[in-house]
Amino acid sequence: MSQEAKRRRVADEWVTFYSKSKKQELRLLSNFADLPIKYNGLTFPTGEHRFHHAKFTLVAGTHAKDSPRARQLLEYAFRFTSGAVNAFSKDGPSAKRAGGKGGLPSTSQELRQYNSRELQGKMIEVQRSIVELKARNERVRVVLAGLGEGVRLLHFERGSLAHNPSFWGGFINKQSGIMCGESMLGRLWDEQRDRLCDDEQKDTLDGNSELRK
Repeated sequence: MSQEAKRRRVADEWVTFYSKSKKQELRLLSNFADLPIKYNGLTFPTGEHRFHHAKFTLVAGTHAKDSPRARQLLEYAFRFTSGAVNAFSKDGPSAKRAGGKGGLPSTSQELRQYNSRELQGKMIEVQRSIVELKARNERVRVVLAGLGEGVRLLHFERGSLAHNPSFWGGFINKQSGIMCGESMLGRLWDEQRDRLCDDEQKDTLDGNSELRK
């Protein structure tokens, strides 16, 4: 059985989170959470704003520099920042709409570029940086620290098991008990939680070493 298959079956418990989680503290892990992010001198109202800013910036980079389309995409990307004169609304759902079908239309070539393995890999790194920046917030760190051992995070996002599995989220199949979808956002939070636990253990060991001196 592959490591991914084991992950989907063996987790002692799945903790599901999304923007409307019943446990309000878990909503902080959603990109929609009202937690401003500062990146490269820019401020974003939510992680969702930063995500779509990066997406349009990367797509702009697939065009010739200073071409009209590249400039249009970069100008649109800047509207996801807090400092833009014509900035999009500060809530996450508005950012998602502006970054999706309800926003600036993409050409077929841009869609192919965005769905390429190279750009998808870059978007994973963008989302990883969003998670790392949010984890600096004390409230987020408390949520991560409060999760028990063996618990894995699942970003709830329903999709079709066979035809349209979610990449960023997933759901538990009630019949099989298996997680359907990739839940990449959940996996990135798992990484961050494990990293924080490792850092805490290292600090504890270092502290004990100091006491023995």
